[in-house]
Amino acid sequence: IKQKGIRLYNRKKYHEALEHLNYSYGLLRWIEFKDKARQTDFVIKPSLDGILDEEIVEKRCYLDAPDVEEESYKACVVYILEVMAYCHMELRQYKHAIECLDECEETAGDTVPDVFFRRAQARMYNKNSTNEDMEKAKEDIEKAIKFGEIYNEGIKKKYGEGINFYKKPIDLEMYGKTKKKLEEIIEARLDMKTYNLRRILGKVHGSKKKES
Repeated sequence: IKQKGIRLYNRKKYHEALEHLNYSYGLLRWIEFKDKARQTDFVIKPSLDGILDEEIVEKRCYLDAPDVEEESYKACVVYILEVMAYCHMELRQYKHAIECLDECEETAGDTVPDVFFRRAQARMYNKNSTNEDMEKAKEDIEKAIKFGEIYNEGIKKKYGEGINFYKKPIDLEMYGKTKKKLEEIIEARLDMKTYNLRRILGKVHGSKKKES
């Protein structure tokens, strides 16, 4: 199901891809009521009543023993969430993309630089982003570059300088270009804010002159 979702993404069928990726995610991680009777009743007749955290438990699907499978499980969840985020970005659904990437960070920590890079992009491309959002994007791109350098160093130590078929180095040049573009947007916003402030002050000053 996951692979079909990825193939649909590659064919630019983003809505269909999201359906498959959401389904595959739900097979890996889901929630159930601790009360089995309530769980059965809810499946038969869903209710709109509020659900408290203490009433539910997270369930996970492992292909092997949890102590053996944990890292593979996390990697699979993060990969699905990343592709879901890419779909949302293509559909201009930046809020949903950020939610997916936030969960990626919760699951993988700072081990996947691309999570920070894509989240910076999601905020940067969103025309509704506030100045605070843009500052968060700047923090993310800086983290992406920092963790990307660490990631590439690890690959270099393990596989050497040549091209390897196990791990692909991160394109830090692309990260750098995105950071530069982001800084230009922030600077342009600051210039516009300063211009608007001067215009307002000019109007106030002009009205005072007329009164005098």
